[in-house]
Amino acid sequence: MADTRRLWEMFKAGKYDVYLSTVTLREIEKCSEPKKTKLINCLNEIQFTILDITEDIITIAKKIIEMGILTQKSFDDCQHRGVAVLNECDCIISWNFNEGGNTFLKEMEERKKQKTAVENFSV
Repeated sequence: MADTRRLWEMFKAGKYDVYLSTVTLREIEKCSEPKKTKLINCLNEIQFTILDITEDIITIAKKIIEMGILTQKSFDDCQHRGVAVLNECDCIISWNFNEGGNTFLKEMEERKKQKTAVENFSV
């Protein structure tokens, strides 16, 4: 938790550009109280840019599933990754990062090394 607080202080100080997808905002809206209010209050402390889900992002999300990196059950997670890929985000920060997320990052790193990531994720 201390790491999260330090990171959040850096966000509040504007040290990093923060991007949230509309999927993230929808997930927050689905939270029960008091968690929902706490998350919204935290977001109100920082500057962030909202990134919409586009057809290109949906195409990338479907490609992630086709490649077997994640399953259809994790479609929202695939969209998060699609947003990051299409918008060239430097990293994805999650407090709910499962093995599927780690597998995705390993796969992307390997493809980057092979210089085929753009070809495999072209839309």
